[in-house]
Amino acid sequence: MKALRAAFLSIFLGAFSLCAFSQGILVGAIAANETGKSLIGKAKAAASDLIVQAEQTGNALVGRFGNELNLAVSALEATSNRTLSRAFTELDGDLRSTFEQLGRIEQSGLSAINRAYEEKDAAVVDVANIFSRILPNAVFIQQIRGTAFVEGISIYEMSVAGVGLGPGDSKTRATVELYINGARVNPERVDNTKSNRTSFLIPSNVLEPLFKSNAVSFVKATVRLSHSRKGLFGWGKSQIVETPVTLALFPRFIGEVEVHIEEPEFLWLPAPSMTDTWESKDCGENRCKRNPDRKTVVIKVDGGNSPLVGNKRIASIHKRCTPLWGPEACAWTRVETELVNAPKTQAQWTLSHDGERVRWDFEAKVEEFKSSGRTITSKKSLRLQYGANIEFDFPTSAAYYRVTGRTLTGRPIHFVRGQADETGTLQEAVKEFQITPEVRRAVFRLKQPTS
Repeated sequence: MKALRAAFLSIFLGAFSLCAFSQGILVGAIAANETGKSLIGKAKAAASDLIVQAEQTGNALVGRFGNELNLAVSALEATSNRTLSRAFTELDGDLRSTFEQLGRIEQSGLSAINRAYEEKDAAVVDVANIFSRILPNAVFIQQIRGTAFVEGISIYEMSVAGVGLGPGDSKTRATVELYINGARVNPERVDNTKSNRTSFLIPSNVLEPLFKSNAVSFVKATVRLSHSRKGLFGWGKSQIVETPVTLALFPRFIGEVEVHIEEPEFLWLPAPSMTDTWESKDCGENRCKRNPDRKTVVIKVDGGNSPLVGNKRIASIHKRCTPLWGPEACAWTRVETELVNAPKTQAQWTLSHDGERVRWDFEAKVEEFKSSGRTITSKKSLRLQYGANIEFDFPTSAAYYRVTGRTLTGRPIHFVRGQADETGTLQEAVKEFQITPEVRRAVFRLKQPTS
């Protein structure tokens, strides 16, 4: 029996080997005259300290470790309560080893404070099936899952594992109750179909008023296990086990990120000008008989005013007259039209001349939309929500973007276009879509805070 109990305690406490005790309450040599009960008290204090730190920092993972430490302490009390009043040196080897392991757990778990923040339900070692064979008279809660929820997109379900829970039999019966802020919760649905486990739905009207809009809300709760056995004279007195639990309630809003987009700089830059020339007839001394020499000059470019790479536009137009006979010949030219069309792809001049010969030179200053050889960075902020697609647009020409930030609990978010998501925050790889020839759209979704 002693060996089986030692095996159980080793397996059970091994599940908590990553717990973080924030102030080092248990670390250090155990005094020879210190009792098991005083060590249990220190473990409870460490669990309480973890919950306080979770509330102060928004670190839901630390709160989860506090919950699990409370379960471990409850298990120790239930399985070894008769011997806990003895001094440490008088405890059997199995219990001494267990308490020494608690000290090592605390020391090794201090680093967990700065680890991932939003995992919520630990996979605790399932030893429910061996309880009744090893410790037939011990009643305690082995596991609680469903202690963290996301507002509006979670099924508020809690699952409790313990001896006698589930379908039950003719000789044992057990019930589980949940109290939130001291008030008993009437569950919407209870599932007792699985051996040694009871699951139930917490009504949304109980939890939803407790959520905060922009922070994780930590709520005090108690799980109460009532267990009784049938003897020769009927049902015995119920054994009651209560375990404190802290619920972590996540709002839909999870934080903000900043998107950095790097792209080549494209500008309207000068391109070679386009020119044309017209020489008039000699209409001096009424040679044209009141029928002036007329000319329409047109200069065209490809593209237009749209900022697409390779497009050209007419930036400005110029004209100059040179008399070829007589110094006053240019005065006999009338410019009837001089314009550039709206897309800036065509310049047009219409002239009439009724004098000595002249030459007109026309020039269109041209610009081309092309790379300046520099890189520009633009920034935009995005508000994040659990369970919703998050998207942003970026230029098709952009070769690089980076998304950085933190969730409201402090978990880092960082990923770069075309690279692996090293922080593990994305539900799946970022998807991109072509919206217009100039614009693409990136769509991503963050993982919900699950284990």
